[in-house]
Amino acid sequence: MNSALSLLEFTSLHQFRAVYEPVSDLVFLIDLHNHAIVAANPAFSQLIGENGGLPGLNADSLIPADVFRQLPLLDVHTLSMCRPGSDPFEVVLQLLPARIGEELYYLCIARESERAELEDLIAAAEKEKRALLSEVYHRVKNNLNIILSLLSLQLNRVQEPNARHLLLESKSRIYTLALLQERLYASPRLSEIRANDYLVKLMQAVLASFRMPGQEIALQHQINAAWMNVDQLLPLGLIVHELLANAVQHAFSARTDGRIEVTLAEPSSGRCRLTVRDNGSGLADPTLYATPKSGSLGAQLVLNLVRQLKGELQLTSTSAAGTTVLVEFPFIPEHAA
Repeated sequence: MNSALSLLEFTSLHQFRAVYEPVSDLVFLIDLHNHAIVAANPAFSQLIGENGGLPGLNADSLIPADVFRQLPLLDVHTLSMCRPGSDPFEVVLQLLPARIGEELYYLCIARESERAELEDLIAAAEKEKRALLSEVYHRVKNNLNIILSLLSLQLNRVQEPNARHLLLESKSRIYTLALLQERLYASPRLSEIRANDYLVKLMQAVLASFRMPGQEIALQHQINAAWMNVDQLLPLGLIVHELLANAVQHAFSARTDGRIEVTLAEPSSGRCRLTVRDNGSGLADPTLYATPKSGSLGAQLVLNLVRQLKGELQLTSTSAAGTTVLVEFPFIPEHAA
């Protein structure tokens, strides 16, 4: 309840009811002169026991007249409210000035104290949980950034090509995790991130890391903005990393230019579809993603992560048209995980 509200204006009682009927708090409209209750929302009627209507119901029968007359407008008060044929109950109440047409009224918004206290406790617990998770995300991000710095220092000292390549791949995979923590820390939701907010930045980093000097590889992407749970977005980010890194490193080995398209379509019928397509030379080994033991470490990671998502992978690859990898998996709606 807001203690800073000024005069509330409605064009009619119909408009008043349309605004306040869905509200779970007790909301009722009091005549300024005789204190008759002229309208109320269903929550009020059910609690007071006036489901059949409000004829003859007066605010003075709910709140002692001497107490009611001393209530300052706008302030929030805790007081006892009477209920016909039952014991009084405590409420948190706010009295607001309201105008309907040319008539002035008191608009009363009340909430049972026990419920209000419980909601305050829930809100405080949620705030504490959010603060703790933010701190965890922040610390994990910092620790991963320290590891990235150490790997960068090691890369500067290693000259052997294969060793450098392994360090670069490890560094890029760790960056995939660090970026997720960074996005989580900045997200207004506890464990969800918009897919495009994470994946677009990730793909740009992968392209910058693995593209050879002088290569002109165009990255085209269409990533939906759906909120995704971190339990899905982490394996999805690693899959995108591996497929994109493989395409950048191997699809254009005999060329100086190429095109890679990455699409994550809007969830449809409870499914998500990721497509990574290049116009390169095709896979030298068409069984790369056949089984977890048939391919490289990257291919094994992809297959294991697709399995983690309970998804399916389809591959088409030719020397003329390049390679297309399609990953489809069940979508977990926001807040459902």
